[in-house]
Amino acid sequence: MIVNGVRISELGGPADGTDEPATEDAAAGAPVAGGSRSVDRALQVLTLVARAGRPIRFVQLQRETRIAKGTLHGLVQSLTSAGFLQATVEGLVVGLTAFEVGTSVPVVRSARANADDALDELLARTGESSHFGTLVEGDVLYLNRRDATFDLRSASRIGDRKRAYGTALGKAMLALEDDETIESLYPDDLPALTPNSVRTRSDLLEHLQTARERGFASEREESTLGVRCIGMAFRAAGQLFGLSLTVPVQRMGEEELELLQPVLAEAVHAIEASMRASAWLRMLEPR
Repeated sequence: MIVNGVRISELGGPADGTDEPATEDAAAGAPVAGGSRSVDRALQVLTLVARAGRPIRFVQLQRETRIAKGTLHGLVQSLTSAGFLQATVEGLVVGLTAFEVGTSVPVVRSARANADDALDELLARTGESSHFGTLVEGDVLYLNRRDATFDLRSASRIGDRKRAYGTALGKAMLALEDDETIESLYPDDLPALTPNSVRTRSDLLEHLQTARERGFASEREESTLGVRCIGMAFRAAGQLFGLSLTVPVQRMGEEELELLQPVLAEAVHAIEASMRASAWLRMLEPR
């Protein structure tokens, strides 16, 4: 099968070029109640490619989805023809149609737009990078950002996901949940993002209690080496949102960064007020 001038089978092999057969897992491929097995599998493939953060080869899709080769070829062809995936010489990546669909989500579109002015003002007043996001299944999903007036390699891209317990933005949102919710989100032992990451759920709960008492969360090189962050959060339309400031550790110490917390708080309050006035968000408020 050739798509965009690239033969899908050529996206297979690691170094040895093998295209190992996949053993189909009935449980892995089973649809949700009332759903379609083909649609479920297509969404599984699209989500896996989207979250990979890099081109992903066909053989890796086989290995991770456990979908039979012939079935997977058909799914990839359909998703590529519709623009949800794009075939490159290095592997499969998310296509422009997926971007169009994703950015049309009302809450995402409204939240990003309502954050724009506050993010611009925050950058003008601090000169530092900022990230605006929401909490999704224990992860931070980055919705908007502003870059510092100098290069900062740690900045996360819009659409990226990162485990919330490793970021100030994430911990600020998690601090608005109760401990029972946190226990349902994470196991006792937490996979480390860096050598400085919080390693256990009990330690995380202590961090969150500190954030509740202080009114903001902080972290130093817990998700990305070389940077420190502070974050604050709020809840709107039953969804958690947060905003953080990010600075290089070699340029700004903890106390100096925390002096910017009142400016961050003003930006958070401005975004919250703007979102609460949004027609889309008012429609989604719990009744």
